[in-house]
Amino acid sequence: MAKEKDAEAYDVPALTITPDKAPVVTGNYEAIEKTLEKWKAKVSKMNLTEDNLSEVQTIKSAAVAVRNSLDRTVEATKKMLFNDPKKIFEARVKLLFSLIAEVESKADTVLDKIDQERRDSINEALDYYKTEFQKKYQLDDQHLAHVEYRKNYYNKSMEEKVRKDDLEQQFKDLKKAQDAHNAGVKLIQATCSGEQRLNVQRYIRDFDSGIDVATVVEEINAEKQRLTDLDNNTSTETTTETAGAVTADDAEEGGPATEETEKIVIGAADGIDFSTDFPGRIKTMKLQLSYPCDLGDALTQLFERLRPCGIKIKQLHEEVAF
Repeated sequence: MAKEKDAEAYDVPALTITPDKAPVVTGNYEAIEKTLEKWKAKVSKMNLTEDNLSEVQTIKSAAVAVRNSLDRTVEATKKMLFNDPKKIFEARVKLLFSLIAEVESKADTVLDKIDQERRDSINEALDYYKTEFQKKYQLDDQHLAHVEYRKNYYNKSMEEKVRKDDLEQQFKDLKKAQDAHNAGVKLIQATCSGEQRLNVQRYIRDFDSGIDVATVVEEINAEKQRLTDLDNNTSTETTTETAGAVTADDAEEGGPATEETEKIVIGAADGIDFSTDFPGRIKTMKLQLSYPCDLGDALTQLFERLRPCGIKIKQLHEEVAF
């Protein structure tokens, strides 16, 4: 009952225009009509001659004068009865519209303040829930940044429990994504282990950019295989052996080493085929060679024996260690 009384207090009567019918314009229409009818009848009966020509011209001039006068009267009357009343009416209702706008503005100010207080209250509750859920799910900064206060959280129809449950579901989904991401990173690190030449962080960045972890692992394995094949090819092409040292004469004749001259040198194993199917196609390789300082001549003779096979040695620098 009280609500009905409050509603009635704010009822506004509809604007009523009086009179509710279009105004009737009154005037001496009949008197003008009778005069014109008289003039028309008189002209109709007249036989136009030189004697009555001036009279006819007078009647026509009078008719034109009446028409011009009537045009002016009609124009003035239309302005008076339609334009001016319209302007007066618009000016009058403009005040009503201004008052209505002021009332709405004041009401909106109050409503906006109340709504902002409601939204602040919701944010305060969400902040509390977010802190509690973070303690429970332990999201890292990257995934925590994806937690959002969704637009529908502020709907007046949404209950507190629904809002809380939806926020927790966000944490659950992000926790799954975080665990999957961490597992992918560990898999990449494990796949790269044992091969120091692989850039682990580069593969992790590929994974973070959205590439499937299986694709990244496949790429790592392919690169590891390429490096292994490269190592095997290099080893085959540059076989190095250590053997008992020989003197300069023994190196020339291929004789056995003695105890007195036993040192470590690099030599070519017997039976190695140095013939080539690709004469003129040369590979270059840098080696660091360590040898006893008194075997320089023996090495020179060895390198001279390799020269006919197309193997050339170029000395870059020499160091002596004691």
